[in-house]
Amino acid sequence: MDNNNKGIIQGGAIEIDTDSLMKNAVDDATRVVPTKSVTAAEKKTEPVKNVVSEKKAEPVKNVVPEKKVEPVKSTVPEKKIEPAKAPIAKTNAAKKVAGKPESSDKKTDSPTGERKMVDVKATTEASAFISTPSDIGKKEAPKPTKEEVADDMPTPIKRKEGITVGSVIGTFFEVVWTVFKLAVLVCVITAVAGFFLCREMLIRGRNGNLKSLADMHASSTILSNKDKEDTDVAGWLKRVNREKLTLESDDGKILVARRVMAEGESDKWVVVLHGYNGSMEDIYDIAMHYYNEGFNVLMPDLRASGESEGSFIGMGWLDRLDVINWIDVILDEQPDARIAIHGVDMGADTAIMLSGEPIKSNIKVIVADGAYTSAWDVLKKEFKLRHEKLPVFPVMEMVNPVSRIWGGYTLREASAVKQAEKSKVPTLLIRGGNDTFVTAEMTEKLNASMSSIHKVDTISSGNHDDSRYADPDTYYKDTFDYVKAQIVD
Repeated sequence: MDNNNKGIIQGGAIEIDTDSLMKNAVDDATRVVPTKSVTAAEKKTEPVKNVVSEKKAEPVKNVVPEKKVEPVKSTVPEKKIEPAKAPIAKTNAAKKVAGKPESSDKKTDSPTGERKMVDVKATTEASAFISTPSDIGKKEAPKPTKEEVADDMPTPIKRKEGITVGSVIGTFFEVVWTVFKLAVLVCVITAVAGFFLCREMLIRGRNGNLKSLADMHASSTILSNKDKEDTDVAGWLKRVNREKLTLESDDGKILVARRVMAEGESDKWVVVLHGYNGSMEDIYDIAMHYYNEGFNVLMPDLRASGESEGSFIGMGWLDRLDVINWIDVILDEQPDARIAIHGVDMGADTAIMLSGEPIKSNIKVIVADGAYTSAWDVLKKEFKLRHEKLPVFPVMEMVNPVSRIWGGYTLREASAVKQAEKSKVPTLLIRGGNDTFVTAEMTEKLNASMSSIHKVDTISSGNHDDSRYADPDTYYKDTFDYVKAQIVD
């Protein structure tokens, strides 16, 4: 028998020399040990061929890192050698049993010490693992899971942060910065929306006609009376001398007016004021009637109207100061002049608004035809008609800040009601019975707030700004009766 395979046969079992095992150990999958004693007489034993020498083994791949080797017991029956779990290196070697053909079965130990055949076809497709003495009994170290790695890592100690001066200051500045950004956003939106609304309703040449007046249709009587008045005005303008006057406003605008002096000497003056989106030409007929009554006449173009400079319409609020300056022009030439102011639409509000200012006592009487309560009230109504789908709040509110910056006033500030509460000038309020722009509620509100002597006159067939054409006889009779009561000849 080959020295490499020598052993002692005792009682039908093989006692393996441990020294030889350690030197020539091979994988249990490739080692074959006979289960019975075989005599030389029964069968001639062929010498076992050295498998390793027959075919060159491929190098060992991926050997598992060394691990502490458990001591191997001297006798196989006492303890089984468990197959290693490490990946088996591939080899094409196959061990032959003496006197028998190569088998695809693998022999393993049984509890009785016998060897059992195990199918190793699956392992023969790959190269066999050639073990060394140091590999015996080794197992593949399992890879730790993520949970195990996380458990092994030290838990960081979280410190509770208390309130400090620095954190309070930081939070404060964050809040301030956020509020600032929101404020900028609101300002931008307000500026854009307010700009377009102001441009649409308060800028000369852009505002267009009031839609609030569209549903009021002039009757045939009104139209025929207006045609007659226009004819009379044309003849009057040919007979009189209209003198052009200019005045610089407090904010540097050049304002223009026309003056017509009475035929004889007279200390009676009337300042006639036109309405929204109009000019002095619209009130020539009223000036003609005052001229016929012996009054000197002054007809200014309000700012942003007619020949006067300016682009932002004053809605009576800016105009009140301009008219006071025009009255000073009259008083500079004739200090004892007795002055009446007759306004229509926005001109009516201009007259009421200036009456709340500290004015000269030379202003004796005011006639306000179609005066509204405030610029806010009438433009809000106009906004609803032009933009039916947009809410009044907050869209209309965006007009006020832009109006303040661009025009110098807010729509709520331009209030005839508030000024009427401070007025001391006798006032005649005229309203058309069919007027849906300046409603009866507006006129009643003005009537209730007026602190001076006043009277309300309603022309039942009149609309807005045309009562003098609807019933001219009643209109001028009531007007001059009231005016002459304050300016006695």
